[in-house]
Amino acid sequence: MFTGPRHQEVGGEYRRDGIEGLGRNPHAAIEREGEALGRLGKIHAHDKARRRKAKRARSRTRRECTEAIGGFDAFEAAMATLRGALECVDLHTGSCTASTSRRWSSRRHHSHV
Repeated sequence: MFTGPRHQEVGGEYRRDGIEGLGRNPHAAIEREGEALGRLGKIHAHDKARRRKAKRARSRTRRECTEAIGGFDAFEAAMATLRGALECVDLHTGSCTASTSRRWSSRRHHSHV
């Protein structure tokens, strides 16, 4: 039985389990990764401590970017599956119509989602 989203504390903030960032466009994460890379490029090679710190920040933003893109892709795939499934359901009766069911079944097997 679904009781609603649970929350967990992460870095002093409460985040919802399992859905953080899904469906959000990953552009902000991509931009943060680019900014971190730009900051790293401006630090002189002889400044080892600042470069290490900037490399850790860049690594973190790259991981967050990869997760954001993966979450967005998973969300989009799930939404495409849901849209296809809803096409074959008669909203008045709740039953699946035969013609749309066959069409949905063949589309689902040939999809690259």
